[in-house]
Amino acid sequence: MTHLFQIGELKEARRLASEITSKGAGLYDLLGKEVELRDARSTVIARSLEINEVEKSLQNSIKAVEVCVHRDINEAASRSFV
Repeated sequence: MTHLFQIGELKEARRLASEITSKGAGLYDLLGKEVELRDARSTVIARSLEINEVEKSLQNSIKAVEVCVHRDINEAASRSFV
């Protein structure tokens, strides 16, 4: 019985070792991208946003959504009359 228990532990240890290796490789890849991403983050954070730019962008987004909603309502209404 203890022999089967040891085999199970061995299989679990191998699985965990494989998982650790895989996670380590993924972490290494992500850390490699960090330098590039840090530069991009710094650039974006350093850029000052003008409140007028933000307001105009939001207004444009709202208008685009309104157009889509009205189009969908009109399409739904035309289907209900068919």
